[in-house]
Amino acid sequence: MDKVEIQIAKESDFLGIIQVIHSHNKSSNIYFHPIPPSDPVEIAANNYSITFIAKQSNDTIAYLRLHSETPLMSENSEAEIEIVVAPEHQKSGIGGKLLRYAIQHAWDNTRLKCLKAKIKNGNIHSEGLFQKIGFRRYCQDPIGSKWCLCRL
Repeated sequence: MDKVEIQIAKESDFLGIIQVIHSHNKSSNIYFHPIPPSDPVEIAANNYSITFIAKQSNDTIAYLRLHSETPLMSENSEAEIEIVVAPEHQKSGIGGKLLRYAIQHAWDNTRLKCLKAKIKNGNIHSEGLFQKIGFRRYCQDPIGSKWCLCRL
């Protein structure tokens, strides 16, 4: 297996991200259907979001976006995590590697206090991953559960 590289996404990564989202949206085991960015400029880091990608042999195989309603540098702000791994790369450790990288970047480079994620009921692999990394379930609804990780 080729080496997987994690990096902050650039505008030029737009098409690869769209391909990962479309392959993921065909899956039925998701809490939400990610809405593809409408413009490559939305991919670039800004005051409200940061997008990370996992690449293998120059192909984008996963993406993770941290997005917030308040600037990421605001005191005690929160961000939602949207993570998508191409189906053929799920359960290979890529999601965990991408998630750990994004969390470390968030703690080191923003003033975020809390990261949140939504996981569909029955998606035990995602629940296990988020729990292993330190997220805790804080809410349950008929579709899924909500998880958070707060900075101490």
